[in-house]
Amino acid sequence: MSTDTLSKHLGGWEAQIANVKARLPQMPQLAETLQGFEALVLEAKELQSNQDIYRSKLREATLTSRDILRRGRSFRNRVVAGAQSVFGVESPLLLEVGAKPRLPKSPRRRTPDERVADLEKELALAKVAAEAAKTKNKS
Repeated sequence: MSTDTLSKHLGGWEAQIANVKARLPQMPQLAETLQGFEALVLEAKELQSNQDIYRSKLREATLTSRDILRRGRSFRNRVVAGAQSVFGVESPLLLEVGAKPRLPKSPRRRTPDERVADLEKELALAKVAAEAAKTKNKS
């Protein structure tokens, strides 16, 4: 974030200002520059303070938003449960209240014996078709 970079520079800048202030009698030409630099550091500290305040407000807003979402899901679930209790869980009327009706159950699976019987029927039909094709080719 920009604040991290700014705070890293601020420490170095403040140290530099302190060091130059100690040597200012030897470098009087830097007095005006040093005043501008100090003003800039103060401005940066104010900005950083404002950023901290806004970051705190953003955290608070985020927590409030998450709480609203949680409570909203709870109310929505109660509305859906109430509609399901009135119309049933498979009713297409649930779409009107924003809920998906449950899909009807898929047909039950066939037992292995039923599958074998179906395959035997298919095999018998295939044999009849093959015999018919042989007979047709011979004539």
